[in-house]
Amino acid sequence: MKEIRFFYAPDVAADAELPADEAAHCLRVLRLQAGDEIRLTDGKGMFYKAEITTATGKRCLFKVLEAVSHPKEWSGHLHLALAPTKNMDRIEWLAEKATEIGFDELTFLDCRYSERKVVKTERIDKILVSAMKQSHKARKPLLNGMEDFKRFVARPFAGQKFIAHCYDEADVAGVAKASEDKAMDGGKPFLLDELDAGQDALVISRLFYPLKKLFPGINEDFFYTCILGFFCGCPLGAKIIDDFISCGSFTKSEGEKLLYTCNQISPMFSAGYTLTLILHGKISALRFFFCLYFPVMCYLIYLIFLFFTSDFLHTHHSSPTIAHKKSADQVIFDSLHSIFMIGICIMIFSIAVSLLEILPLPFYLKRGLTAVLEITNAISYFGSSHMSISRKVILLCMITSFGGLSAAVQTLSVYKKSRLSLWKYLLIRSLFSVSSLHAG
Repeated sequence: MKEIRFFYAPDVAADAELPADEAAHCLRVLRLQAGDEIRLTDGKGMFYKAEITTATGKRCLFKVLEAVSHPKEWSGHLHLALAPTKNMDRIEWLAEKATEIGFDELTFLDCRYSERKVVKTERIDKILVSAMKQSHKARKPLLNGMEDFKRFVARPFAGQKFIAHCYDEADVAGVAKASEDKAMDGGKPFLLDELDAGQDALVISRLFYPLKKLFPGINEDFFYTCILGFFCGCPLGAKIIDDFISCGSFTKSEGEKLLYTCNQISPMFSAGYTLTLILHGKISALRFFFCLYFPVMCYLIYLIFLFFTSDFLHTHHSSPTIAHKKSADQVIFDSLHSIFMIGICIMIFSIAVSLLEILPLPFYLKRGLTAVLEITNAISYFGSSHMSISRKVILLCMITSFGGLSAAVQTLSVYKKSRLSLWKYLLIRSLFSVSSLHAG
């Protein structure tokens, strides 16, 4: 006995012809012919027993033999509204399974922290049709496009409204009240409790709440990465980015772009070594740092543009990501490994710089290669030369912006998990170096 096939024909009562996509599936895939029996649904609660009368080319005509009304298997009107996730596979899976269970209407919400602002409803609609036919349902859910959350919840609705949300721990109100009570009792403030819990990334992020208002939906781990990466410098910035990529807070593409801004030579190094010991305070710090970080500021403007025009740096998780806790011995081992690798890099490049001095190369070529390999010796040489102060500042900013191959290899040694591109990193650093020259 042949298997009875189900097809979706929304206008079956007025038009005895299958839609083009259904006809293609019927004739080309299933190879059904005239005289074969099929089952139809209009997606509005009716089943139809029909027989194919004409099967030619791309057209499939039928005649209805019997019409049967199918009551809903659930009561009321079930309206599902959700903010779409960045991963569309999850949304498609939810639409499929919800249709198989049975519901009436689906709406996508544009919320304040929505990860995705655009949804292709055409594909979702096809999934709804497929799930309806697969589960032999007589009703196709009504599919709506994106709608503003505030406008949606303010619409008149006679029934009950429910909001489903997952919290990793106690609800926010409860935690906030508990921390307030603890503070009144002489206990630690809320932020200090979070620090004790190892949630330092969250604490630092909350200090930038006013900025977060300007960038709704921004990944909260971004602020933590910027602050520690910028002020602590290379290669700690790369290590932080690698950890956040590993735990799913940043995508690999986001990590690569952040690496160019959050893995700079530390301003503490420039202020303490270059400005104080080498230049002896002969130039204003404002002018020096403007020349040094001008390309970084330009690149940050580009990142802001990406944020507002795409899903770059939007939140990719339901709650702020915290790296998985490690045992004490694992933390010690990882720390020693990082220190060892950085020390090896410094030693190798120091030896390389020393070997340059004994090679029969032109003097300025030696200094140029020194600047490429390791910046500390290059800064010391050019800073003590007899050039004018303006030329010194330009050269030192160029050298610092590039960072040297030593810093690049140190960076590579700490982000092996995420496998970011070293060549892209060196290319961008080179462009930063040229931009510092023009800024100077």
